[in-house]
Amino acid sequence: MNEVEKITAELVQRHFDLPAENDAASSLEQIRAALIEKLNFLLDHDLEKLLWILYRIDVSEQKAKAALAEKSDQPPAEVLADLIIQRQWQKAVTRLNYRSGMKENDDDSFPEH
Repeated sequence: MNEVEKITAELVQRHFDLPAENDAASSLEQIRAALIEKLNFLLDHDLEKLLWILYRIDVSEQKAKAALAEKSDQPPAEVLADLIIQRQWQKAVTRLNYRSGMKENDDDSFPEH
């Protein structure tokens, strides 16, 4: 896992109270799967908390609504998980660029799902 993936994973795990994997090889796909499970629970049982978290981590409400409407064939939790991971990825890239004196980061392109 590269540095951007590691920071992204840590951000997602922290904001959604996902168990931190002790295995350094845990991938974003594993974290995405755990996030989807958590999002399904929040969508069914605590929508208010989900909306608060989305606001707190700065996922655009308009982007979320548009993505959910446009990808009706994909489950809502998967759409939201992709938006969340993409936003956390952007934050990770920004942090790394700031740490390295605003140099270009080779790992800043977000992998498509």
